[in-house]
Amino acid sequence: MQQTSFIFDLDGTIWDSRPWFEKAICHLSTATAATITREFASEGNFVRVANNLGIKPLQLIRLATKGTVGTVLRYDGVKSTLAKLQSQEVLLGIASNLPGNLARAHLSATDLLQYFDEKYIVTPRRGIPSKPNPRGINELIRRMNQQYVPETYWLIGDAISDAEAAIAAEVKFIWASYGYTKEEPPKTSRAFKRFDELLEL
Repeated sequence: MQQTSFIFDLDGTIWDSRPWFEKAICHLSTATAATITREFASEGNFVRVANNLGIKPLQLIRLATKGTVGTVLRYDGVKSTLAKLQSQEVLLGIASNLPGNLARAHLSATDLLQYFDEKYIVTPRRGIPSKPNPRGINELIRRMNQQYVPETYWLIGDAISDAEAAIAAEVKFIWASYGYTKEEPPKTSRAFKRFDELLEL
Protein backbone atom coordinates (compact mmCIF):
# COMPACT_ATOMS: atom_id res chain seq x y z
CA MET A 1 0.00 0.00 0.00
CA GLN A 2 1.40 3.39 -0.98
CA GLN A 3 1.79 6.12 1.59
CA THR A 4 -0.25 9.31 1.48
CA SER A 5 1.60 12.37 0.15
CA PHE A 6 0.68 16.01 0.70
CA ILE A 7 1.14 18.86 -1.77
CA PHE A 8 0.75 22.36 -0.38
CA ASP A 9 -0.13 25.75 -1.75
CA LEU A 10 1.61 28.55 0.22
CA ASP A 11 -0.29 31.86 0.35
CA GLY A 12 -3.52 31.35 2.28
CA THR A 13 -2.58 27.76 3.18
CA ILE A 14 0.81 27.65 4.93
CA TRP A 15 0.95 31.35 5.76
CA ASP A 16 -0.82 34.70 5.54
CA SER A 17 1.37 36.83 3.27
CA ARG A 18 -0.96 39.78 2.74
CA PRO A 19 0.44 41.92 5.62
CA TRP A 20 3.97 41.30 4.32
CA PHE A 21 3.06 42.27 0.75
CA GLU A 22 1.34 45.41 2.02
CA LYS A 23 4.50 46.45 3.88
CA ALA A 24 6.75 45.44 0.97
CA ILE A 25 4.75 47.43 -1.57
CA CYS A 26 4.67 50.47 0.71
CA HIS A 27 8.43 50.15 1.17
CA LEU A 28 9.19 49.79 -2.53
CA SER A 29 6.69 52.25 -4.03
CA THR A 30 4.78 55.44 -3.39
CA ALA A 31 1.42 53.64 -3.41
CA THR A 32 -0.99 54.60 -0.66
CA ALA A 33 -2.61 52.07 1.66
CA ALA A 34 -5.95 52.73 -0.07
CA THR A 35 -4.43 52.01 -3.49
CA ILE A 36 -2.89 48.75 -2.27
CA THR A 37 -6.17 47.64 -0.67
CA ARG A 38 -8.06 48.43 -3.88
CA GLU A 39 -5.50 46.53 -5.99
CA PHE A 40 -5.66 43.50 -3.69
CA ALA A 41 -9.46 43.47 -3.90
CA SER A 42 -9.53 43.59 -7.70
CA GLU A 43 -6.44 41.50 -8.53
CA GLY A 44 -6.19 38.84 -5.84
CA ASN A 45 -2.63 37.87 -6.78
CA PHE A 46 -0.16 39.75 -4.58
CA VAL A 47 2.79 39.43 -6.96
CA ARG A 48 0.70 40.79 -9.83
CA VAL A 49 -0.43 43.68 -7.61
CA ALA A 50 3.21 44.52 -6.96
CA ASN A 51 3.96 44.30 -10.69
CA ASN A 52 0.99 46.58 -11.47
CA LEU A 53 2.59 49.13 -9.15
CA GLY A 54 5.98 48.88 -10.85
CA ILE A 55 7.65 46.44 -8.44
CA LYS A 56 9.60 43.53 -9.92
CA PRO A 57 9.83 40.04 -8.39
CA LEU A 58 13.58 40.46 -7.81
CA GLN A 59 12.88 43.46 -5.55
CA LEU A 60 10.43 41.38 -3.51
CA ILE A 61 12.92 38.52 -3.28
CA ARG A 62 15.66 40.84 -1.99
CA LEU A 63 13.29 42.31 0.59
CA ALA A 64 12.17 38.87 1.76
CA THR A 65 15.75 37.62 1.98
CA LYS A 66 16.92 40.62 4.01
CA GLY A 67 13.85 40.63 6.25
CA THR A 68 13.63 44.41 5.98
CA VAL A 69 9.86 44.46 6.52
CA GLY A 70 9.62 41.24 8.50
CA THR A 71 8.29 38.02 7.04
CA VAL A 72 5.02 36.29 6.26
CA LEU A 73 2.91 34.97 9.14
CA ARG A 74 2.73 31.20 9.55
CA TYR A 75 -0.73 29.89 10.37
CA ASP A 76 -1.13 28.22 13.77
CA GLY A 77 0.11 24.67 13.95
CA VAL A 78 1.97 24.66 10.63
CA LYS A 79 5.50 24.01 11.88
CA SER A 80 4.56 21.37 14.45
CA THR A 81 2.30 19.59 11.93
CA LEU A 82 4.98 19.54 9.22
CA ALA A 83 7.53 18.27 11.76
CA LYS A 84 5.17 15.46 12.77
CA LEU A 85 4.47 14.48 9.16
CA GLN A 86 8.19 14.55 8.35
CA SER A 87 8.92 12.28 11.33
CA GLN A 88 6.37 9.84 9.88
CA GLU A 89 8.27 9.96 6.55
CA VAL A 90 5.28 11.42 4.71
CA LEU A 91 6.30 12.98 1.40
CA LEU A 92 5.69 16.74 1.47
CA GLY A 93 5.68 18.93 -1.62
CA ILE A 94 4.85 22.47 -2.66
CA ALA A 95 3.01 23.65 -5.77
CA SER A 96 2.84 27.43 -5.53
CA ASN A 97 2.20 30.28 -7.96
CA LEU A 98 4.82 32.40 -6.19
CA PRO A 99 8.11 32.99 -8.02
CA GLY A 100 10.46 30.20 -6.94
CA ASN A 101 13.09 32.32 -5.20
CA LEU A 102 10.45 34.32 -3.35
CA ALA A 103 8.78 31.14 -2.12
CA ARG A 104 12.14 29.80 -0.92
CA ALA A 105 13.02 33.10 0.78
CA HIS A 106 9.78 33.01 2.77
CA LEU A 107 10.16 29.31 3.56
CA SER A 108 13.62 30.00 4.92
CA ALA A 109 12.51 33.06 6.91
CA THR A 110 9.65 31.13 8.51
CA ASP A 111 11.92 28.17 9.35
CA LEU A 112 9.89 25.82 7.12
CA LEU A 113 12.36 25.10 4.34
CA GLN A 114 13.79 22.21 6.37
CA TYR A 115 10.60 20.21 5.82
CA PHE A 116 10.73 20.22 2.02
CA ASP A 117 13.24 18.55 -0.26
CA GLU A 118 14.33 21.03 -2.93
CA LYS A 119 13.16 18.74 -5.73
CA TYR A 120 9.67 18.74 -4.22
CA ILE A 121 9.19 22.50 -4.57
CA VAL A 122 7.54 23.37 -7.89
CA THR A 123 6.80 26.94 -8.95
CA PRO A 124 5.96 28.51 -12.33
CA ARG A 125 8.68 28.47 -14.98
CA ARG A 126 8.99 27.79 -18.69
CA GLY A 127 6.86 24.74 -19.42
CA ILE A 128 5.08 24.84 -16.04
CA PRO A 129 2.28 27.44 -16.00
CA SER A 130 0.65 28.73 -12.84
CA LYS A 131 -2.33 26.96 -11.31
CA PRO A 132 -5.09 26.23 -12.23
CA ASN A 133 -2.98 24.52 -14.91
CA PRO A 134 -2.19 21.09 -13.39
CA ARG A 135 1.23 20.72 -14.99
CA GLY A 136 3.11 21.77 -11.84
CA ILE A 137 1.25 19.19 -9.75
CA ASN A 138 1.86 16.51 -12.36
CA GLU A 139 5.57 17.37 -12.39
CA LEU A 140 5.72 17.23 -8.61
CA ILE A 141 4.03 13.84 -8.51
CA ARG A 142 6.45 12.58 -11.15
CA ARG A 143 9.34 13.62 -8.93
CA MET A 144 7.76 12.10 -5.83
CA ASN A 145 6.96 8.76 -7.41
CA GLN A 146 7.25 7.52 -10.98
CA GLN A 147 4.17 5.34 -10.42
CA TYR A 148 1.23 7.77 -10.60
CA VAL A 149 -1.45 6.67 -8.11
CA PRO A 150 -3.72 9.75 -7.77
CA GLU A 151 -5.69 8.54 -4.75
CA THR A 152 -2.53 8.64 -2.60
CA TYR A 153 -2.05 12.38 -3.15
CA TRP A 154 -3.80 15.32 -1.51
CA LEU A 155 -3.48 18.96 -2.57
CA ILE A 156 -4.09 21.42 0.26
CA GLY A 157 -5.01 24.95 -0.84
CA ASP A 158 -7.40 27.79 -0.23
CA ALA A 159 -8.21 29.04 -3.72
CA ILE A 160 -10.49 27.95 -6.54
CA SER A 161 -7.40 27.76 -8.76
CA ASP A 162 -5.94 25.18 -6.35
CA ALA A 163 -9.11 23.10 -6.52
CA GLU A 164 -9.25 23.30 -10.31
CA ALA A 165 -5.61 22.22 -10.56
CA ALA A 166 -6.23 19.29 -8.22
CA ILE A 167 -9.26 18.16 -10.20
CA ALA A 168 -7.35 18.41 -13.50
CA ALA A 169 -4.46 16.42 -12.00
CA GLU A 170 -6.93 13.88 -10.61
CA VAL A 171 -5.79 14.25 -6.99
CA LYS A 172 -7.93 14.86 -3.93
CA PHE A 173 -8.41 18.44 -2.74
CA ILE A 174 -8.47 19.74 0.83
CA TRP A 175 -9.84 23.27 1.16
CA ALA A 176 -8.05 25.43 3.73
CA SER A 177 -11.15 27.33 4.83
CA TYR A 178 -9.06 29.54 7.15
CA GLY A 179 -7.32 31.06 4.10
CA TYR A 180 -8.32 33.81 1.68
CA THR A 181 -11.20 32.18 -0.21
CA LYS A 182 -14.38 32.13 1.85
CA GLU A 183 -16.55 29.93 -0.37
CA GLU A 184 -15.83 26.22 -0.64
CA PRO A 185 -14.61 25.32 -4.15
CA PRO A 186 -16.54 22.69 -6.13
CA LYS A 187 -15.48 19.05 -5.78
CA THR A 188 -13.68 19.62 -2.48
CA SER A 189 -12.94 16.30 -0.75
CA ARG A 190 -12.35 17.74 2.71
CA ALA A 191 -12.54 21.19 4.34
CA PHE A 192 -10.20 22.08 7.19
CA LYS A 193 -10.63 24.88 9.71
CA ARG A 194 -7.09 24.37 11.05
CA PHE A 195 -3.86 23.26 9.45
CA ASP A 196 -3.21 20.60 12.08
CA GLU A 197 -6.34 18.69 10.99
CA LEU A 198 -3.99 17.05 8.48
CA LEU A 199 -2.83 14.82 11.32
CA GLU A 200 -6.34 13.37 11.57
CA LEU A 201 -6.40 12.00 8.02
